[in-house]
Amino acid sequence: MNDMNQDTDQPVVVGIGASAGGLEALQSFFDHFDHPGDLCFVVIQHLSPDFKSLMDELLSRHTRMKIVRVEHEAVIEPASIYLIPPKKYLQIQKNRILATDMEGNHSPRLPIDHFFETLAEERGSAAIGVILSGTGSDGTRGAKLIKSNGGLVIAQAPETCKFDGMPKSIIRSGLADQVLAPEEMASYVQSYIQEITRGGGDHSIETDEQSYSLLLSQLQLVSGIDFSSYRSSTIIRRIERRVKVLNFTSLQEYCDFITQDPTEIRRLHSDLLIGVTQFFRNTESFELLERLAISEIVKRSAHNPIRVWVAGCSTGEEAYSLAILLRETIIAQGKTNDFKIFATDIDAQAIKIAGQGLYPETINLEMLHRGYFEKYFIQREGGYEVVPQIRNSIVFSVHNVFRDPPFSRIDLISCRNLLIYFKPTLQSKVISVFHFAAKPDGYLFLGKSETVGEINRQFRVVHGAAKIFQKINNPEVTEKPELRLRIQEEAIMPPYADASMAAPRSLPRVSYQKDSRLTKVYENILSHFVESGLLFDSGYNLLHVFGEASTYLQVPGGQRTYDVLKLLPRDLALAVRSAVDKISPQKRHVTFENVVCHGPDTTRSLDIELIDFTPEVVSASHVYLVRILNSGPQPAPSLDPQESFDERRYSQAQISNLEEQLDGLRESLQSTIEELETTNEELQSANEELMSSNEELQSANEELQSVNEELYTVNAEYQSKIDELQQAHRDIEFLLKTSSIGMIFLDRELRIRRYNSEILKLVNVMRHDVGRPITDITFIAEHDLVIRTLKEVMISKMTKIIQIATDQSKYIMRIVYCSEGHEAAGQPMDYGYVISAFNMDANPFHNGHGP
Repeated sequence: MNDMNQDTDQPVVVGIGASAGGLEALQSFFDHFDHPGDLCFVVIQHLSPDFKSLMDELLSRHTRMKIVRVEHEAVIEPASIYLIPPKKYLQIQKNRILATDMEGNHSPRLPIDHFFETLAEERGSAAIGVILSGTGSDGTRGAKLIKSNGGLVIAQAPETCKFDGMPKSIIRSGLADQVLAPEEMASYVQSYIQEITRGGGDHSIETDEQSYSLLLSQLQLVSGIDFSSYRSSTIIRRIERRVKVLNFTSLQEYCDFITQDPTEIRRLHSDLLIGVTQFFRNTESFELLERLAISEIVKRSAHNPIRVWVAGCSTGEEAYSLAILLRETIIAQGKTNDFKIFATDIDAQAIKIAGQGLYPETINLEMLHRGYFEKYFIQREGGYEVVPQIRNSIVFSVHNVFRDPPFSRIDLISCRNLLIYFKPTLQSKVISVFHFAAKPDGYLFLGKSETVGEINRQFRVVHGAAKIFQKINNPEVTEKPELRLRIQEEAIMPPYADASMAAPRSLPRVSYQKDSRLTKVYENILSHFVESGLLFDSGYNLLHVFGEASTYLQVPGGQRTYDVLKLLPRDLALAVRSAVDKISPQKRHVTFENVVCHGPDTTRSLDIELIDFTPEVVSASHVYLVRILNSGPQPAPSLDPQESFDERRYSQAQISNLEEQLDGLRESLQSTIEELETTNEELQSANEELMSSNEELQSANEELQSVNEELYTVNAEYQSKIDELQQAHRDIEFLLKTSSIGMIFLDRELRIRRYNSEILKLVNVMRHDVGRPITDITFIAEHDLVIRTLKEVMISKMTKIIQIATDQSKYIMRIVYCSEGHEAAGQPMDYGYVISAFNMDANPFHNGHGP
C-alpha cells in the first residue's frame, strides 16, 4: 500500500466516474473548484462509440484548468482534467495515464471500475474516487479496492442525481465515506487533502493509549472481536482514515464523536473488516494450485468425499473459484467424488452475500475463463448467479478462526491475505489450528505475503511463490505444547449487538419444588385398576407402562426406540396392530382372547383389550390403552363381546389386504410416473425455450440499456450545445436589430432569408417577401445596377462594392458571396450572399436614439 507522502512530487489524482445525467453534476463540481492546487482529475464516462463527445468543449466553460482528451497516453500534471475517449479504458501507471482498447463483447464494459482499480493499486491511500449520476453499478468494485487501500470514496447524494443507480450501489455497499451534492464535494476534497498532508509522518493524527484502548473495547462490545490481537499498524491506519474523513485532528476528538454518534463505531467496524477478493485472484497461483494440489487430492481420494476449508472467505468469490476447480478436475480425471467446501468468515454481512451466490455486473469477468463463465454462471437481473450445482457444494458460516472450534479431516485449507492482519503470536496460533484441521498430507494455500512462520517444520513447501504448503504427518512434533489446540469457552456476541442486549454473566436460577405426592397417588390408583397395560398414541409411541406389562417388553438392538410394535413380541404386536385396525368411532373397545405369545422358554395364551381414550373433540391424535390379561377361568370384565384371535387367519387376511393395496399403489404409481414424465418433458421443452428467450431478452436489454445511457450522455451534450446556439442566435438578432448598417441575406438562388430594418431605406421588402427572389423586389435607387452587380458576384464569387445615392443620402453597398467557407468546412449552407449598405452621411455610432 502506498502512502500519501511517499512521493510528494506526484499530484493527487481524483478519479470521477459519471454516466447518464453526469454532465450537470460535473459542471457543478468544477464550478466550485477555483483553486485545484496539486490536484488533477480523470473523468471516466460511458461514451457512445458512434458519436463524438463534446465534453471537453462543455467543461471548458466551467473551469480554467487544462482539459486533455487522452488518446494514447498523457503525463499527469497538476490543475489538469483528463477525459476518456470512446471505446477505451484508462489506467494510471506511475505519473502517466494510458489509454487501452476495449476488447471482447461478452462482458459488460466497466471503464470506471477499470480505472479505479489501477488508481488504488498505483496510489494507495492517496487515491480519491468520486461517483456521480449514472445507472448500473460500475465503480462499486473499484471503490472497494480504493477503500481497502485507505483511499477516499465520495458518492453523489441520490436526491441530487438524475440517475441514482451508481451512487446508490456505492452507498448500499457501505463504501461511501461521504455522500454529498456536487457543489459540496470541492470544498470537502480540498479540506481532506490539507488534512492528510498536514502531518508528513505515518500517523498524522494525535494518538493516545487511553483513547486507542477505549476504541478497541467499543469495537469488541459491538462485534465480539478482540482487535487487540490484530496488527496495531493496520488498526491505527484504518482508524486514522476515519478521523481524516471526518476532519478531526486527534483520536480524543474522534472518541468524543463516537459517544455522540454510536453508529460511527459500526462504520469503523465495517472499515476494519472490509476485504478485497475476486474470482481466481492471482490467476497464476490458482493454476499452480490446480496442478500441484487439487489434482493430487482428487487422484488419491478414490471415492471418498473431498473436504475443503476456506477461512476468511469474505463475500465468497474464492470459495466458488475453488469449487469450480474441484469440479473441473474431478470431471477431467473421470472421477465421481463428491466434495464439500466449508467457507467461513467473521463478517456476518459478507457471509450473507456469499450464501446468495449473486454478484453484480461488476464481477471481474477478466479473471474468469470464458468457458467457466458460461458453464457456472447464470445471468440474472442486475448481475450473475452461481449455478446451484456449485452453490450447493459450499456451506457458508460465521466463524472466528482463532476462537471457534476448527473443522477436521480437511484435504485443502485456503486462507489468503488474512494472516497479514494478525500479530505474529496470533498467526502462529492460526497456523496451529490449520495444522490440526488438515489431514495427513493435506494442503495449505496462503496469500503471497504470508508464510507458515515458526512451525515451518510441520509443512513442506510445494511451491514457494504460490504459497502452497503440504502438512507433514510427524506425531512427535505435533504433540509439542505450542501446537496443541486450545479452544476458548468464551462466547461471541452477534455482530452489532447492543450493549443492553448482552447476556449477563450469571442468570438467576429459578427453582421450584415439585410435589410428587399427587403423582404417586395417581400411579397407585392406576396400578390397582390396571394390572398390566400400555398407553400409546396413534404413532405407536409408548407413553406409559402399567403394572407387570413391562415383562412383555423387549428392548431391540440398535438405536433407542419407543415404538410399541418393536418393543412387544411379534405375536403380541400383531394382535395389538389388528385391534387398532378394528377401532372405529362407533367401536372404541376391542377385545381378543387366546392370543398365543411364543417366548424363548414358554408359550402363553393371553387376552388383550384395547380401549380408545381419545376425547371426541381431539380426533387427530388418538390415545390407546391395551390391557394384557392372562387367560383363565375368570377373565377380566370386558366392555365388548370377546372374540378369539386367530393369528394365521388374521395374518393371511392382512397379507391379502396389503397385496391388494400394493397392486393398486403400483398401478397408480405407474400411471403417475407416466404422467410426470410427459409433463416433465413438456416442462423441460418449455423451460429451454423460456431460458433461451430470457437470455436473448437479457442480452438485448443490456445492449439497449448501454445504448440508452450512451445516447443520454450524447443528448445532454447536444442539448448543452443547442442552448449555446440559441444564445448566439439571440445575440445575432439583437445585433441586426440595433445595427446602423442595413443587411439582407440571400441563399444561393437569391431568395431572401432575413433582413433588418435599416435595409428598408433601400429595398422595398416586406415580411411576406421572405423566400421570394431578390430580383422580384425593387430597390429605391439604382435597381438595375444592384441586380447587375449581384449577378457578377454570382459568376465571379468575388466581393463587389458600389455606391448608391437616394434623394436623402449616399450609401456604400457591399455584396459578398459567403457560402465558400462553409463548403470548404463541409458544413451545410444557410445562405449564399449578403448585401450590406452603409449610410455615408450618418454617424456610425449613432443609431437614432439620443444625441
